[in-house]
Order: sequence, then C-alpha cells, then structure tokens
Amino acid sequence: DALVVRIDHLAVGGVFADDLLMTVASPDAFALPDLATSGRAVQGVLGQDVLGALRYTIDYGERRIVWHDAATTIPAHATVLELESQDDRFVARVPQDHRVLRLVPDTGAETLVLFQHGGSIPPGTSVAIESVELTGLTGTREARRAVVRAFRLGSTVLMDVAAVIVGRD
Repeated sequence: DALVVRIDHLAVGGVFADDLLMTVASPDAFALPDLATSGRAVQGVLGQDVLGALRYTIDYGERRIVWHDAATTIPAHATVLELESQDDRFVARVPQDHRVLRLVPDTGAETLVLFQHGGSIPPGTSVAIESVELTGLTGTREARRAVVRAFRLGSTVLMDVAAVIVGRD
C-alpha cells in the first residue's frame, strides 16, 4: 500500500509535466545498497509517464542523460534498440539468434535481470544453484545467478554476461 498524490505541475531541470499521479515512497525505499555506497541521495524516480513524450539519450559512459529538443543524428558507433509499448511501459526489443528478448531499459539494475517464463530460461543461459537476493524499489525477492553465454546487442555480441534469473509465480 502506498499514498498516491496528484501533482499539478512538475519541473526537473529542463523536464516539465502536468497533471501527474505520484506514489509517495518512504526514504527507506531508496536505501538500496548501491546508493548507500555511492554517496548520492535519490529523492525520486521519474517514470515513462513523464519521460515517454520526451527525446533523450542515455549516455552510460558519461553517466548522464542528454535531452534533445528535436530529432537528433545517431552516432555511427551507437547501438539503437527498438522500443515497443507493452503493459503501459516501453520495452526494448533485443533480437537474439533464435528469439527476441523484451527488456525494460535502464531500470538501474547492476546486472542483466531475466524473468523465467513457464519454467523456461533463454537458450544459452547457464543457471547456478546458488540463490541471491534481488533488491529494488518494490522490495526484495530471491533470484539465481546465471551467465548468458552470448548476448547480442545490435552488431555487438557480449560473451559470458553475468545475469540473475527471477522466477515468475
């Protein structure tokens, strides 16, 4: 259970949005292990209801978001992921050799998080017996360590990518 409030107008840097429903979270919800060690204070999370209509690039190398007023030229070395709307959120379509993975982009996860569907895991994934705790804004749940032997992002193939597998009830 959480308190939901309406915000008439939100302005964060150059981002503006009107008439939003916001969930009020306790400060404990942002006391995640990686944030505690980073020394950064997180005061909230902007979702696709705010960001969905904006143009931006997530620059992982520089750890920043670049805002664009209009369409921009995509750098030649960039990997572009196709987004599709699914269950009121955007997911990135990431084609693999024998299937298409649909992933939630930039969740703040430290590693690749995959969900088990009907007892199956993506082909080429080795799962360890060892379980770990996966902690996020919605709480903590059990997951298992895994390694994806070959993970394709556009024309780049990453080998032996660390991941966790989360079961679905």
